[in-house]
Amino acid sequence: MSLATQSAPNFEEAATVASEFITSLDNLPHEVHHLLSEIKLKDQKCQVLQQDIARDQMSYMKSVFRQGSALVTSTANGHKSGPGSPTPMTPDSKSQLVSRISASYGEIDALNGEKMELAQRIITLLTRTRARLDVDLAKVRTLQGEPAENIRTSYLAASNSLRAGSPFGIKRQDTPIGLAPAIQLGESLRSAISAAQIPESVVSISNASGPAYNKKRRLTTNASIKLPSPAPTSVARESTSHSRSRLSRQSQTTRLQQQQEEEDLDADAEGEEDLEGEDADEDTTLYCLCHKQSYGDVRVFLRMQVHEIESRQDDRV
Repeated sequence: MSLATQSAPNFEEAATVASEFITSLDNLPHEVHHLLSEIKLKDQKCQVLQQDIARDQMSYMKSVFRQGSALVTSTANGHKSGPGSPTPMTPDSKSQLVSRISASYGEIDALNGEKMELAQRIITLLTRTRARLDVDLAKVRTLQGEPAENIRTSYLAASNSLRAGSPFGIKRQDTPIGLAPAIQLGESLRSAISAAQIPESVVSISNASGPAYNKKRRLTTNASIKLPSPAPTSVARESTSHSRSRLSRQSQTTRLQQQQEEEDLDADAEGEEDLEGEDADEDTTLYCLCHKQSYGDVRVFLRMQVHEIESRQDDRV
C-alpha cells in the first residue's frame, strides 16, 4: 500500500517515523563538533606558521641591515674590518630563510584548503539532514491522513524556495500555510527576526527628531524633519561670542581713553586761548598815579598793591 492511496490515518506508524528521525539526530551534534574541532586545530597551526614567518622575516631584515652598515663602515675605514664587526650572513643562509618562508606560506595555503573542505562537509551533513526531515515530515503528514495534494503543493513550494535561496538549500522563503509544522515554526522565527531588524536610517531619523515632536503624530514620507543643531556648533558660537565681547570691551576702553585725552587737550588749548585773549585785550582804564593805560605787568603790579592796601586796612580795623 502506497502513501498516496492510503486514506485511513495511522498515528502509530507516524509516531514511529518521527521517533526514528529524532533518534538519528543523536550523532549529528558530535559529528559537527568533531569537524569544528579539526578546523580549530588547523587554524592554530596556521597561526603558529604565521609567527614563524614573521620571525624569519625579522631575522632576514636584520641581517640585511647589518651587512649594509658593515659595508658602509668598512668603506669609511679603508676596507679594514675590526674585531667587533658583525659577521655577515652568507648567501646560503639567506636562501634558506627565503625557502623556509615560502614553505610556511605553502603550508598555510594547504591548511586553509583543508579547513574549507571540513566546512563543506558540515554544510553537506546539515543539508542532508534537512532533506531527510522534509521526507519524514511528508510521511508523517500522509500517515496522519492529510490530503496528498496539500503535501505535494507544500513540497513543490519548498523546493522552489530552496532553489531561490542559498546554494546549499538552508534558507527558505515564501512557504505556504500547508507546510509542515516544523518548517512553519522556522519560517515564523525567521520573519520575527527580520521584522525586529530596523533600518539604520529609520533609527537615525527617530533619534535625531528629539522629544519636541508629539508622540501621537505619525511620520509620513512627505513629513519634514528638523534636526537639532549639534553641540560643537553651539560651543563654537559661545566661544566666538565671548571673544567678540572681549574685543568690544577693549575697543570701548580704548575709545574712552582717546576721548579723555582729546578733552584734556581741548581744555589745555582753551586755557592757552584764554591767556592769549587776556593778553590780547587792550586795557583802556586810566589809573590814578600816572593817568595812563595799563601795560601788562604794570596792571598786575597795581592790583597787588591795591590788595596789600586793603589787607592793611582790614588789619587796622
